[in-house]
Amino acid sequence: MFSHYWVPRCSLLARFSSVSPQGDYSSLIPDPGLRFASSLIPLFLGRWCVLGCTWGNLLKATLIAVRYSTVRKQFGEDREGRETSVIEYQTQQVRLFPYVAAIYVYKTTLYSVTNALSDINNAMAESEDCSELITEWHILMSGFKPLLTWLAVAGVQECREACGGHGYLYASALGEIKEDNDSMVTLEGDNNVLTQQTSKFLTYIYKTHGGPNVGPIHPNSARIDSPMNSYYYLTQPDERVKLASFQDLNVSNILSIYSFLVRYLIRKTIATYETNLSKGLDKFTAHNESQVYVARTLALVYSERYVIETFWTKLASRETSTPLKLVLTELCLLYSVWSLEKYLPYLYESEYFTSGEPVKLIQDSVLHLCRKLKPNILSLIEVEAPPDFIVNSILGSSSGLVYKELQSAFYQYPATFEIDPEWKAMLGKSNL
Repeated sequence: MFSHYWVPRCSLLARFSSVSPQGDYSSLIPDPGLRFASSLIPLFLGRWCVLGCTWGNLLKATLIAVRYSTVRKQFGEDREGRETSVIEYQTQQVRLFPYVAAIYVYKTTLYSVTNALSDINNAMAESEDCSELITEWHILMSGFKPLLTWLAVAGVQECREACGGHGYLYASALGEIKEDNDSMVTLEGDNNVLTQQTSKFLTYIYKTHGGPNVGPIHPNSARIDSPMNSYYYLTQPDERVKLASFQDLNVSNILSIYSFLVRYLIRKTIATYETNLSKGLDKFTAHNESQVYVARTLALVYSERYVIETFWTKLASRETSTPLKLVLTELCLLYSVWSLEKYLPYLYESEYFTSGEPVKLIQDSVLHLCRKLKPNILSLIEVEAPPDFIVNSILGSSSGLVYKELQSAFYQYPATFEIDPEWKAMLGKSNL
């Protein structure tokens, strides 16, 4: 429909480059690489905004669910006949507490990628070469965006269910949060497509440093330095951590396991791709048939490892009181072991684990950490709580008067105490 369709030069998108009436091309940025990077900045800003909105949605939903669970009482009467707050129940803790931990852990990573984006903008303003930082920011965000948006979709839904039937009320705000949040998985790039950017880059880096045999990299290989320091461990040897007690489940050991998983999934992705080629598939099909359970998982594991390490590094470098540092360490551990549980099949497939002991230890650790965090969980979520007019939920009001808020909402709703004019007509048509 646009064949031979005339468009005036004044409509030319010419922020960085232009074409004269005589057909001569010119650009404000002579370097092609820098010019291409400049064109990507609006995309970067959009993806960055999506992550901020997603984090905010997860925060509001988790805040509502935790506040409501603290007030809501059901069953478990004590000697004085008082029922138990549902926040005391193990099932409620395991459903909500990991998302409280995620809010803290992901906030640190959001600061990290924000600072990196600021560095990119400053370098561009000074016409400095920042192509390496742009590349790493792009591949990191191509994994981080799916990781956070999928986590938030699951978290908002879990928070809605954790509030029972009340969570389905319009005035709970959880429906509105869910409606707003679901679009994030496809805004600024479909998540499944984005993960391919990350996995392709990681396999390229590994093959570049590991040689053609795509086996474990030689122990004496040089460390891979990068601006955001997100894949330096690809050249580390495959050392295995033995998990025999709670003391073994520390953040350093979990990061070591994640490092192994990234390297293992890179090798599996490369092997799957090359096997597909040997079967006669073309390159596109061979790549397409290497995604599910392989390349896509690689992108998520790599991104998750960066999230955990960023939080842990920041916590270790800050002067923090011992009690606060202990609670923040527990948050980091809870998110780490809760997330690691998803990848247990790969740890057994690779023979990293050979017995059932690590599974029980990981699951027991999730329960143990939830119990330890329970006395502080309300305070932890309140630290990040926005004002009531932003939360705008009868279940998540800072007053804690859930039932009065419910009553007020019902009373104020139009026509609450009126008879529907169609009521008699409906009764007349009933077959009952």
